[in-house]
Amino acid sequence: MNTEAKAVLRSTRISPQKARLVADQVRNLPVARALGLLKFSDKKAAQIIYKVIYSATSNAENNNGADRNLAGGFGLLRFSYSQIHELRVRVQVHDRMLHYVNKP
Repeated sequence: MNTEAKAVLRSTRISPQKARLVADQVRNLPVARALGLLKFSDKKAAQIIYKVIYSATSNAENNNGADRNLAGGFGLLRFSYSQIHELRVRVQVHDRMLHYVNKP
């Protein structure tokens, strides 16, 4: 039985620094406690990370046979690892800008 489940979220519009701040608060906590902390947090990143952790626990239950009913909720599952990277910055170019750039 594989002991690791994962969920990946891409292209979210939030700064990596803000997401890391929230992820560091719940790292190495049992999943039930981490989800409880994230559910009542006021930060935007908390909602995003809540959904990712919940998805990973559902993946563990469906794919790896983890039991959600053990030890009052999510059993012995822990949130232990996260990677948060910066994405490419998208620059918007408007027609007004092109007019000045292409002007001889």
